[in-house]
Amino acid sequence: MTVRAMMLLLLLTASGCTGKWQKIEEDYRPLKYVVEQEVWDSEFVVTVGDSLYVTDLKEWNNNHPQGSVVYRASLLHEQVHSSRQKAKGVTRWIAKYETDAAFAWAEEQLGWYKELRALAEGGIQVNAEAAAKLLASYRTLSGAIVTYADALVWVQAVLGGNWHPPEEPKKP
Repeated sequence: MTVRAMMLLLLLTASGCTGKWQKIEEDYRPLKYVVEQEVWDSEFVVTVGDSLYVTDLKEWNNNHPQGSVVYRASLLHEQVHSSRQKAKGVTRWIAKYETDAAFAWAEEQLGWYKELRALAEGGIQVNAEAAAKLLASYRTLSGAIVTYADALVWVQAVLGGNWHPPEEPKKP
């Protein structure tokens, strides 16, 4: 496990739910909680296991009013990460995400696909350039997960209905 991944796990899990937190509806399981915890950038949300960590819970609620399209879209995105962490093992998933940019990009594509589709279907006009710029800012220890140009092409493909997640292999 990388030092950064270990620090993230220690920061988020060792602190527990001692600060402000709120429950998430069962529709978004395995996610259970939104927890206020200092993370390195207030724009980013960090999902570890069944919890979604935000820097400021009041700000999160203001920007993601419960029941809104934005709230639903964000939780669908983070639900993907939570489910995949549960399936792979939280520690293993975080370590791979932090050290393998291709893995991180593939994981973000799955989450962002859900989010972008939910926003569009909910009538929210998505700014493809802004989404691509945000995606291009994602970093792992091995570097950026995607270039702005590639992210823009991908976001436009999702919004245009031309990109869908690969089917997961069915278990026997």
